[in-house]
Amino acid sequence: MPWSLRPGGHVKSQSQGDYNRSRNPLWQIANCRSRPGSHNPREVGMNNGMTDSGAISIEFRADKLQDARKEWVSWVDVMGTRGSMSWSVKSTANYICKLHIVAIQARRMNLALYPVMDGIFATAESARDLKTFLELMYGALIHHFIKESKPHYRFMIRGAVAHGEVYHGRQFAKGLAPALASHPQHRDAILLGVPVIDAAATEEDAPPFGIAVHPSAREEFPVPSAEQPWWKWFSSQFDCAKLSTPLNSYFGYHRDQSKGDPGWRYASDAIDRHEAQAKAYFGLTGL
Repeated sequence: MPWSLRPGGHVKSQSQGDYNRSRNPLWQIANCRSRPGSHNPREVGMNNGMTDSGAISIEFRADKLQDARKEWVSWVDVMGTRGSMSWSVKSTANYICKLHIVAIQARRMNLALYPVMDGIFATAESARDLKTFLELMYGALIHHFIKESKPHYRFMIRGAVAHGEVYHGRQFAKGLAPALASHPQHRDAILLGVPVIDAAATEEDAPPFGIAVHPSAREEFPVPSAEQPWWKWFSSQFDCAKLSTPLNSYFGYHRDQSKGDPGWRYASDAIDRHEAQAKAYFGLTGL
């Protein structure tokens, strides 16, 4: 039977579970326990192949941050990935990776991209540069949506835009954080700022294939009303009627599936809401 010493040297029996936990170095450190022959919790961890946590530097000198720059920030993601991922990881990977492939090709010189799983942040000092990027990306993905004949292979995106001060990790001076300076690939993936949060939070107000605009960005991204804070990325030359049949097919497919399966990945109320939003955004009401 595994055993341990009580204070004063008395023997106390342990269950196998208690014994196994007590041999775990993390448990030993957390409980200030040590192996026989060692009385230093830090030494216990090191002797078991763990890094000395006391030697890890978490220094970050926020007071050394340079002045933030005002930029335009967009967030765009694939709709419904939580449900589609539980249905098919490979199909969802197809949707997500197509978004990133298009974003890479739509990128322009004065634009920074920050991919985050099923979505992507883009930042630019010029509203025109961000608009061009969004027009190219949305145009390519909506073309794919129209050309795809099978509704279960189609996917939709939506996004939002905000404006404000941001910090880019690539601009961090070495003195801010030596650990980040020595890992530039990780550092350069960091984006900080209120408009980052605003864009992500505003995205849920957008219709399918639409862009919602946070109040901070409406000077350059005009919207029709507060009730429909949507900027139209497409011009008057875009034939919205081409979307009618693909949208009807897509929403009809998921509506039929949800009726036959209450646990379907696309809830019926969300289908109705998104269909109404998409048709209002593209002027397809009644089609």
